[in-house]
Amino acid sequence: MQLLRRVLTGLMAQALLDPEFAQAFRERFLFSRRAALRQILDRAAARGEIPADVDRELLIDMVYGLLWYRLMLDHAPLGEPVGRQLTGLLLRAVSAPAPGTGAASTPSHPKS
Repeated sequence: MQLLRRVLTGLMAQALLDPEFAQAFRERFLFSRRAALRQILDRAAARGEIPADVDRELLIDMVYGLLWYRLMLDHAPLGEPVGRQLTGLLLRAVSAPAPGTGAASTPSHPKS
């Protein structure tokens, strides 16, 4: 795990320093992973496991935000237990009514 952490944080650091590398990194690495998770969420919505109108892009940001944050800061573990916790938390969040509406929230930004 430490080697993976060093490689991924190194790639992210390079992306911050080099705009050309950043574009390639996003297109070849990050966007494909986002697309894979988007496909999982689309299938979950089609099966009725999550609301069809849930903001899937925000869910993707939440998942990868936690992963990158923990990778970069190394302040808390990453592994199957945290993956299960995150999944449970996200499922509870998307099944709860939006504050003041009694319904799930709707998307607020376009797909990336």
